[in-house]
Amino acid sequence: MLYYSIMNASQNKYPSVVLGLDKDGNEIIHTFGPREAVALMAGTCGNGRSVLINRILTQLIAKYFSDGIQFIIADTIGISFNSYKGLPCLIKDPLTKPEEIREAMDWILAENERRIAIIKESDDKRKAIENLPAIIFVIDEYSYLFKRGVFETTDMWSFLYNFVKLSRYTNTHVILSTQRREKEFIDTLNLSYMDTRMIFHCLDEVESERLISSPDAVNLKQGELLYMKRGMDKSVFCSFENFTDKDVKELIKTNNLVNLGEE
Repeated sequence: MLYYSIMNASQNKYPSVVLGLDKDGNEIIHTFGPREAVALMAGTCGNGRSVLINRILTQLIAKYFSDGIQFIIADTIGISFNSYKGLPCLIKDPLTKPEEIREAMDWILAENERRIAIIKESDDKRKAIENLPAIIFVIDEYSYLFKRGVFETTDMWSFLYNFVKLSRYTNTHVILSTQRREKEFIDTLNLSYMDTRMIFHCLDEVESERLISSPDAVNLKQGELLYMKRGMDKSVFCSFENFTDKDVKELIKTNNLVNLGEE
């Protein structure tokens, strides 16, 4: 089994991970910095979104646990992230109930306000921002929330609108994942909130163009995506290896991550 080296991601003040490799075999590194507050993962079912989320989470946990990084995982279907239960870097065990997820969304908005207050009171605001530990909020299959009678689509976009206003200063980040790609769930306005897009296989070129300004997502296979972040002129191809629940458990065990919080 090959992990793209957990420790290979570029060393800087913000958390970074290796997503995979481009067509030339070069590592594609994603940094959770001020310009990467919200990331969207979208594409047809079974093409690797949950796999990539696991790759990202395990790299971040193994590399940045000692820096105080924290996570909220919203597992709307309730089957993909059970291996993370009990990890001390989770603010709560993976959330599955819509009411819990709504509470978590409210909490992180309040946390942004709290962090802004800390920054305003500091004499060295840049240093204050750099000292804030990162919080990564993953919402997997967010469109599933709308089917369960607690969320309207406007609730999610209202949350993102309020989140992005402050998150560029507070070192908090959201990863949204969905297999639903209709305009009802991802329209042009909502795409403007997405600092980073990781688009997997799409059914047609129109859908691909709308999501990432390229028709090429129709040609993607399992374990492949198009990656584009704010400031890039065009997307780049990225491929990554499979990463199973067994791999997650092995990495947690190998790095003694469950017991780290007890030291």
